[in-house]
Amino acid sequence: MSLSDSLRCAIRQRIPESVLSVCEVPDRIVIENILTVLAESTKININMSSLEVKPRGYCVSVPISNDMQISLLDLRQVETYSPARVLDLRIVIKNGQTATLQILVANEKSVVMVQDTDVLRITKRRRWW
Repeated sequence: MSLSDSLRCAIRQRIPESVLSVCEVPDRIVIENILTVLAESTKININMSSLEVKPRGYCVSVPISNDMQISLLDLRQVETYSPARVLDLRIVIKNGQTATLQILVANEKSVVMVQDTDVLRITKRRRWW
């Protein structure tokens, strides 16, 4: 383990207050936690992130350097942190050079969409007459 990896684990990156100032107070904590999970699972610098208000929620954009790899497992960790609030994760490449990771986060007032159902236990009852 290199020194930079050790320091990254010890010193948590902070999201600039100017980025979080445009979102509502209940949504601010969720967005900050989503970006922290992203920073912990990848080597993305979340200090350079930007936030845009959308009708359904927020679009968080984080620039990606050219020599970075992001796996599907890393993106799924972000999604599993808050599956009801993380609507979409996408990598956008503009002009063939600049790449950004965009996270679409639903706001507090949006309707939660449920698509999967887990069956926990099925029991059969016997009736004794």
